[in-house]
Amino acid sequence: MDMHRIMKWAAVCVGLMLAGGCVHPVPKVAVNDDPNVSFASFKTYRWMPEPARLTKGRAEITPEVRTTLMNAVDGILKEKGFVRQDSGPVDMLVGFHYALHEHLDVRSMNAYYLYPPGWAWDYYRYSRDMVSVEPEQPKIVLYDPGTVIIDVGKEVQGEIHLVWRGSANELLPREVKALSPEKEKQWIEKAAAMILANFPPQPKAAPQTASR
Repeated sequence: MDMHRIMKWAAVCVGLMLAGGCVHPVPKVAVNDDPNVSFASFKTYRWMPEPARLTKGRAEITPEVRTTLMNAVDGILKEKGFVRQDSGPVDMLVGFHYALHEHLDVRSMNAYYLYPPGWAWDYYRYSRDMVSVEPEQPKIVLYDPGTVIIDVGKEVQGEIHLVWRGSANELLPREVKALSPEKEKQWIEKAAAMILANFPPQPKAAPQTASR
């Protein structure tokens, strides 16, 4: 392909991005779960209670975004056969993190819901002033702007233990970060659907014993 044709194609793509009609890169989806937890018995859920504070490094979420994301997750979980119960014992609790423009610091996310140290938690132990406590030094794990994260926890003796986390990250071009409310709603719904396509995780295969 000659240089003139390459430049022409690049100009078309940039024009489409600026018009809001360009196809964005496919979000990168990552999931991880506690291998010691059986998800087969999970049937009911409710949303994690929102703490009355923010932690440094966690983006503030507007009521509109909160409603959009919660409605999207509720609809997907309902289709998968899960039942939302806002009172009484439930099998799991659901929370989320979201940032269109800011980075998300995993330490602040974990501190937000006050997850205790446990599975995958060698990088943060919270304290009153949100500073790491020896001997567990924090690892700086940052999620890029353009990220939706969904957490699944299980209540154990009054504490919420994180047992599953899924994320969708899309490196949005600078020109389209100022999404219209409708475009942002569509982006959130797409991210939620891609994350929860991987939930619940498949049961782990039993290790095979060597034949003699």
